Amino acid sequence: MLSRTADSLFWMSRYMERLDFISKILLVGFSSTYDFQINSKNNFDWGAIARIFYSDPDLFVPEETPSNQVFRMLIAGDSNNSLKELITKARENARGVQEHTSKEVWESINRKYHKLIKTDPEEIIRKEKQLDFLFTLQEDNQKYAGVFDNTNHRGEGWNFMNLGKYCERCILTLSLSEKKFDHEEVFTEAANNILYWKNFLLSLSGFELYIKNYRSGNNSVQVLDMVLFNREFTRSISFTVNRIKSYTQNIINENPNPNNDKLRKEIGMLSAKINYSETDSVTENGVIPFFRDIKGSVYKVTESIGHIFFSYY
Repeated sequence: MLSRTADSLFWMSRYMERLDFISKILLVGFSSTYDFQINSKNNFDWGAIARIFYSDPDLFVPEETPSNQVFRMLIAGDSNNSLKELITKARENARGVQEHTSKEVWESINRKYHKLIKTDPEEIIRKEKQLDFLFTLQEDNQKYAGVFDNTNHRGEGWNFMNLGKYCERCILTLSLSEKKFDHEEVFTEAANNILYWKNFLLSLSGFELYIKNYRSGNNSVQVLDMVLFNREFTRSISFTVNRIKSYTQNIINENPNPNNDKLRKEIGMLSAKINYSETDSVTENGVIPFFRDIKGSVYKVTESIGHIFFSYY
């Protein structure tokens, strides 16, 4: 496979994963306004979302209505992470590699592009239709996920697409978790309430799994354990790192390269940091430094992937 083709497949999946993640977070944010269980203290943190996804976090103005401000920016305003920008980049990458994706995947991305590019966030805000728009968008994202999984053939392109998907998912989970845990009250009694964590878990599509698997104990510690180490949770760091390792190994097996041993070593070190760590040691040594260390290792792996397989980096 040409390096340019592999790069396009990798980044197409990264952009689509980020688009799905941002859409889900916006949906959780607007849905929380109707959740009367959640008090004002534990309400949705729009400022944290701005700090994660705004190209320039200083553009966030707390004095303005934060929900509409973030909605406006992440639908069309941001130069890197608005949904319009992400779907445009995904479509540009998908257009040139149609022979390596299914017809249905291209059509799904193309339809979403034409729908989003015509979206006027100001009109949606004026009509107060944000929640309706986001529900429809999330349904489209779920259809794309089904089409992606059920129509693509399992070849080299499949490995690059999934590698991009899980690299992006791992980084996004780490970024959101870092913002949530970077508060003094996280390991205090104030946070030992499921309502404190509800929006965070919903944003990661993990609330129902948490309720089923963690019935008693310290919620802060248990949420940390789930996000880092629960292999049944498809957005956990353990799950995504193991997927990164698996798809990277498939690619290495098909593409002999003198630098493959270096990449194997980096993947092995990343995997070991997760597989040989425990929740107690993470809390004792510092949650935020651990998140940042893992994120740095993931970035290092993606950089090596670029150098080895995408030759123009």
